[in-house]
Amino acid sequence: MLVGQAYLTTRKGSQSHHFDRPLVGRNDTTMKFVNLTTHTINFNDLGVRRESFQPSGIVATIQTERSRLVGDEGGVWIKAPSMGVVVGLPEPQEGVGFVVSRMVAEALRSSGRKDIYCPGTNPEDVIRNKEGQIEAVKCFYQLS
Repeated sequence: MLVGQAYLTTRKGSQSHHFDRPLVGRNDTTMKFVNLTTHTINFNDLGVRRESFQPSGIVATIQTERSRLVGDEGGVWIKAPSMGVVVGLPEPQEGVGFVVSRMVAEALRSSGRKDIYCPGTNPEDVIRNKEGQIEAVKCFYQLS
C-alpha cells in the first residue's frame, strides 16, 4: 500500500469554483490521490475539504541528460539541460489520480492521461503564511 493516499469525494453538480474544470468522468465517486512528489501537499479549499497528502515513496521525475555549457555571464556558468522522459510514473488505475510536480505535469501535457494532477500554485490558488511561504493549495490542476 502506498503511504501518500488520501480520498476526496466528488458529487455530481458540486463543482467547486477552485477547480479549473470538474473531475472528468467521476460523478458521485471517491477519488484516491497518490502523491508522487517528495513533499507533503496540504490541500485546503476553505470549505469542507482539508487533507494532507504525504509522499507515497514513489517519485515521478524527469530524467535530464548532461547539461551543456552555453556561456559564462560575469563568472556565472550558464548551462542548457536536455530534458528526457518522465520516470517513476505508475500505469493508470481506475479511480486514482497521481499528483506530480508542475514540471512533470507539463512534460505529460500531450500524453492524453487524465489521471495526472499538480498542485495549484497560482497566487489565487494558495494559502500563504505570514512569511509568504505556501502552507496549502486550494486546488489541483489537470493540464492534459
